[in-house]
Amino acid sequence: LLSAMKARAPLVPAAHRAALEKRLAALELSKLPDEARLASEIALFADRCDISEELHRMTSHCGQFSKTLAKEGAVGRTLEFLVQELFREVNTTGAKAADAEIGILVVEAKSLLDKIREQLANVE
Repeated sequence: LLSAMKARAPLVPAAHRAALEKRLAALELSKLPDEARLASEIALFADRCDISEELHRMTSHCGQFSKTLAKEGAVGRTLEFLVQELFREVNTTGAKAADAEIGILVVEAKSLLDKIREQLANVE
């Protein structure tokens, strides 16, 4: 799911630009905004919807989760903490992404994290 989010994230600003241009064309305005203004709006949108930090942190948390699973001894609390952190990053990604496909991936990730959380309740 994380790989799919990483693949989709760079496409979001271009999709927003196309949708914005389509809406502007549908309005049939006599004078459309200049290209610089349109580029500025797209840049602002891209900045607000940038999920690269969240994706980077999720990647790190997943790596930590795998390393922790390989350890000997009691690891349940650490794993629970990592799942909690992953859940936060997934929530933030869903709130910022402004993309339906990423939204679908976010819902699926939340569901899987919830299942993992339930399983971790029985791990020391």
